[in-house]
Amino acid sequence: MNQCAKMECLPGAENDCCKQFSCNYSPSDFHKITFDVLVKAYRQEKIMLKIVDHKYFIVKAPMKNCTRLNRGEDEIGECVFHGRKKCNLSIAHRPYGGKALELCKMRKRDLLYHEEQAGREWSAYSSLLESVFIYLLSEENFDGVSYDHTQCKVCGGACCKSSGCYFAPSDFKKLDFDDMKKALNKGYISIATAYKEYTGLKKDVYVLKMRDAYDEVCEKVLHYAGGCMLHDIDTGCPFSDEDRPFGGKALKPEWILGKGCSVGYNSRMCAEDWLPYQKLLVKLYAEFENRHIAYTGV
Repeated sequence: MNQCAKMECLPGAENDCCKQFSCNYSPSDFHKITFDVLVKAYRQEKIMLKIVDHKYFIVKAPMKNCTRLNRGEDEIGECVFHGRKKCNLSIAHRPYGGKALELCKMRKRDLLYHEEQAGREWSAYSSLLESVFIYLLSEENFDGVSYDHTQCKVCGGACCKSSGCYFAPSDFKKLDFDDMKKALNKGYISIATAYKEYTGLKKDVYVLKMRDAYDEVCEKVLHYAGGCMLHDIDTGCPFSDEDRPFGGKALKPEWILGKGCSVGYNSRMCAEDWLPYQKLLVKLYAEFENRHIAYTGV
């Protein structure tokens, strides 16, 4: 439970809370919840995003001198909206957690708006929050490809077990129909859709990624589909470092630091890279739609 919720709600207690933590936003605090709205609010330093218990994402007020993309770090910091003695925001403009704190102080409410409750309410937007989180983390944390096999062993391929990584157009020597048809006929590449709701782009975009174990070349499964079909639990990725899809090369494992992995090549970046090749991918999708292609090797 958020430590703020453990404090007694006495007059003045909210100041102690705001000096150590920040309050949680509710979806009801936003007139509109989209990729662009959340990215803009983050860049304006109005929000931070946090992963709680490695399960769900929540939106909070930022804290001074603390990361605004919190991957489970246990940080203490003063809320950026806290002034010398009180919140700089009017009650109407405070995050819902701040409004609940005020109501609690006035003896009109028994429970504060803690992280578990915020997580339940934000769960309807979990895919969107994850996309925004990964996009912003990629911008801030990606400093070039690197290969840290020690950390990969610690991780055990958590990302690979979740989903195959993205290809970039630069992963292919030739981007014409015949050559790409040959590549897809090998059965380990999928044509997937990067949905506009999760990229902030104006339209859905076809992209290429490693095929998942329970899916087809034309990706059909919207959620978990067995993870990358070529990932081996004992030996990991079958590709050499240099031959991996760019999404795999750009993955930055940070498990020894307790932060999981940073996705260096996110769905927004991938969609932007594949935008110029939509006619080609539409034609390929039509070629492979409703066909089962057996894996024949790399």
